[in-house]
Amino acid sequence: MANRNFKPGAMCIEKGTIKLYGQALVTDGAGTIVDDSKGFSMVRTGVGTYDINLDDAYNDLRNVTGIVFNGLASTSGYQLVLSKNDVANKVLGVLWINADGVPAEVSDEATFYIEITLKNSTVAY
Repeated sequence: MANRNFKPGAMCIEKGTIKLYGQALVTDGAGTIVDDSKGFSMVRTGVGTYDINLDDAYNDLRNVTGIVFNGLASTSGYQLVLSKNDVANKVLGVLWINADGVPAEVSDEATFYIEITLKNSTVAY
């Protein structure tokens, strides 16, 4: 059974670290996504390529991770790659690539999950 006594916020040595979480369900032959994210939205821009539009500007990007549930042709060798980093203008780009480094489409009815770690826009360095 999970511990239900969670502490508010993540413990971090660096002041002003923000984590955003989201998920997207790919529908309509991988042409449309149904986005369920907080603090950002995702838009498909090409084969395996997505823009992440942030609700706010941030000082710096710390990390982006992602996984796909039930949705790549093969389960081996696929990874999420950052293709655009412009957090000051509220946009990131990510793409799914296969083992050969070629963009790979996320299958219809697949869900992918994204975690973004950023440096808060209101905290001075």
